[in-house]
Amino acid sequence: MIKYILISIALLFYLGYTFKACKNILKTILLNKKQKGLNLIMTLLVPFFWYQIIKDLITDDSSVMTKTKRNKLIKKTSGGFYESGKGITG
Repeated sequence: MIKYILISIALLFYLGYTFKACKNILKTILLNKKQKGLNLIMTLLVPFFWYQIIKDLITDDSSVMTKTKRNKLIKKTSGGFYESGKGITG
C-alpha cells in the first residue's frame, strides 16, 4: 500500500514538473517551431536533466544596464590612474 502511494506521489511530481517545463518551452520566443518540438520530446524522454540544460538558454534576460549603474561600475574598477595625453615629458 505504501509502495503505491510513493509511486503515485513520484508520478504526480513527474507530471507536474514535465508540464511546467513544457509550458515554459512553448511560451518562449527564442525557439522556432521545430526546435520547440524537439525540446518537448527531449523533455518528455529525459525530463529532469534536459530541462535543467535548456532552462538558462530559454529564459529571458531582462536585466538592463543603466547609464548610472554602468558609471558606478566603471568608477569602482578604475584604479585612479588616467591618461592625460601629455606623454613622458608632461
